[in-house]
Amino acid sequence: MLKNKIARFIILGVLVLLGIFIMAMSMGSFASRVVATKVVATDGTGDFTDIQTAIDALPVAGGVVYIKEGTYVITVTITLNDNVALIGAGYSTKLDIDEPTGQGSGIYLNNVSNCYITDLRIDLTNAADRIGIEMSSADHCIIQNIWIDECTDSYIYLSNCTNNRISGLIVTSGFSVWEGSSNNIFVDCICDDATGPRIRADSDQNLVAGCIIKNNVALGAIGVEIGDANCDENLIHGNIFDNNTDNIIDSGTGTLAADNILS
Repeated sequence: MLKNKIARFIILGVLVLLGIFIMAMSMGSFASRVVATKVVATDGTGDFTDIQTAIDALPVAGGVVYIKEGTYVITVTITLNDNVALIGAGYSTKLDIDEPTGQGSGIYLNNVSNCYITDLRIDLTNAADRIGIEMSSADHCIIQNIWIDECTDSYIYLSNCTNNRISGLIVTSGFSVWEGSSNNIFVDCICDDATGPRIRADSDQNLVAGCIIKNNVALGAIGVEIGDANCDENLIHGNIFDNNTDNIIDSGTGTLAADNILS
């Protein structure tokens, strides 16, 4: 009987050690998977204090740049590469766009795919007539959960972009111009004294849905605009338009505007 108990204890000990070994190997594998992650912090507690430097330090395959809370003064346009995720800590991660050199916009996605920007605030108080996020020939990107303040130009500008999703924005001024861009989604956004998309120049089959667009009586003064006859089959669905000079301007072809509340 004693021998059987000792044998069971030995087997149990071996199993525990084996479990610890497997867990350690798994943690090592996990660490290797997240090695691409870079942390940016203004107080020096991260890997970098500069966002672009962190992006440039990622491998060619891409990776994650996490931006801790704080105010980051952007004097040179932030440029993303393929497969890069830019993730903030919410409203407390503030990008203060200050007349940036380079492209001139706050964040620039040029000829890239599979980028992800989320959970940060873009303030353009010190950047007159600058674009918040500029996308040129970008596809399969996600822009979500971003606050954009004091924009006097496009808070998001799309040129020749396809298959992108923009959602969860809270915008307090500015407009969003889309040119030559198709199959993009703009959903669940709040635009207060800011327009929704102004869709122009061969932009087809885009969706604007589930948004609240209100108080546009100055800059833009439009809820949503389909600006050209060569913009085909765009869908404007289930939005609330309130106190805009014009709620929907449709010069497109085959536009479907349905189930919107206009007041």
